[in-house]
Amino acid sequence: MAAPVVSFREAFLADLGNETILAALLTALNIAGRVGEARDAVVSELRAGVLPELDTFAEVAIALGARLKLDGEQAISSGQQAQGRANLGATGNCAGLLTIATSQTYLKPQIVTKLFVFACGGGAGGGGATSVNSVARAAGGGSAGSWAISLITAPSASYAVTIGAGGNGGVAGDSTGSNGGTTIFGPISASGGVGGQASGLGTTDMIIGSQSNVSTATGGAINVSGERGDAARKFAAGIRISGKGGTSPFGVGGRGLSVNSMSVDSAGSNAGGYGGGGAGAISSTTVDRAGGNGTSGIVVILEFI
Repeated sequence: MAAPVVSFREAFLADLGNETILAALLTALNIAGRVGEARDAVVSELRAGVLPELDTFAEVAIALGARLKLDGEQAISSGQQAQGRANLGATGNCAGLLTIATSQTYLKPQIVTKLFVFACGGGAGGGGATSVNSVARAAGGGSAGSWAISLITAPSASYAVTIGAGGNGGVAGDSTGSNGGTTIFGPISASGGVGGQASGLGTTDMIIGSQSNVSTATGGAINVSGERGDAARKFAAGIRISGKGGTSPFGVGGRGLSVNSMSVDSAGSNAGGYGGGGAGAISSTTVDRAGGNGTSGIVVILEFI
């Protein structure tokens, strides 16, 4: 449902914070120090019977722009911005959406009263595969980062945000992928994925890298473990299937591969987006291969006023 349009006249005359409304408008106009002058202009327009005919903030901005000798296009643009703020304030809707992909400090705008937070840990790397003893092998995929959702109804003025790094794929050879890093926002902690298992040194048909452990999240209203990376499969006939990486709500796992020749090899595919796990590698009888990399986590914030 579309938010109702609030006219400047309704907002001003209903006393929904005259100074606040004017300050928002004039801040956009880059003349925040002239609130008093603008208020006098509005009162003058009211007395002259002009303001009741001005229904939108854009129209008021033009009128104020003429009074304060502002550029016309600047006044229209600023009026439209202030109109959006007024509509949001009147309906209690979301005032902004912010994505945080690097560790930093989040500073909450004063007008924001609630935060709806999504946090996802980093995805793990896929396992590496070795060709030792002239045997072709495959490795398991890394799991996705865990994730959590939380509504913070009394948010602090600032939060230290830690974004979990994506895990590196196991190096070429019999090497397990690295775990993903933990993403933290306030009470939420979303651990990173578990590294994909290495190919091992086996020579018979086998399943490699079936993960028993997964990443976990805490502190959210909803806490979800990261998707496990797929196990790899090796068959003596030369058929090998590498493990796909786990998928997160914000990213995809690296793609698993299937080959049917001892001479074919492939590095593990990297994950995409945020929080996805890397795929496992496939070696030939002569070439070692590295696992795919996982991707870093992310925090998504919806700000409500």
